[in-house]
Amino acid sequence: MKINNTQKPGGHRAKYVAYIGVFAALAIIMGWAERFAPIPIPGVRLGLGNGVVLLVLYLFGVKSAFGVMLVKILVSGFLFGNPIGMAYSIAGGLTSFLVMVTLKHSNVFGIVGVSAAAAVVHNTTQIFVAAHMLQSFALMYYLPVLIIAGVIAGVLTGVLALLALNRLAIAASHWVLSQTNHKT
Repeated sequence: MKINNTQKPGGHRAKYVAYIGVFAALAIIMGWAERFAPIPIPGVRLGLGNGVVLLVLYLFGVKSAFGVMLVKILVSGFLFGNPIGMAYSIAGGLTSFLVMVTLKHSNVFGIVGVSAAAAVVHNTTQIFVAAHMLQSFALMYYLPVLIIAGVIAGVLTGVLALLALNRLAIAASHWVLSQTNHKT
């Protein structure tokens, strides 16, 4: 269920912007909330904010998802992070977004596979950025841990995005039916 330019909710630009704003806020909140998840592996997060970006990619397309991703990274960085953390987030976010878009359009993987691949690329990019910034490739020993964690977190996030996508499709169909019934 993709909402294209002619099918945007209500057909009105204001509603579309409101929906994107809600998704951007949700991505920021999810990214903030996951900081409190008790994951015993340093540097590993669930990627729930990225799951929202994935959901927007499937619902609204590339431009909208890219906008949500940038807002999430910048606002989260300014509110909860620091410039170095933002550098990691931008690098990981851009590369994982590129993977999401490429794999989604390839039609080889479903949303769960796209999510898992993007999570692995996100983690891999961040470890390479850290190694470059610290000028030490000794950090590469941690890469296998981050790859495994990326697959697990990516699958979990992808399943949640799939469930949300299905729920939104059901809700949208009920709304369309209720609007049709009111007109008769």
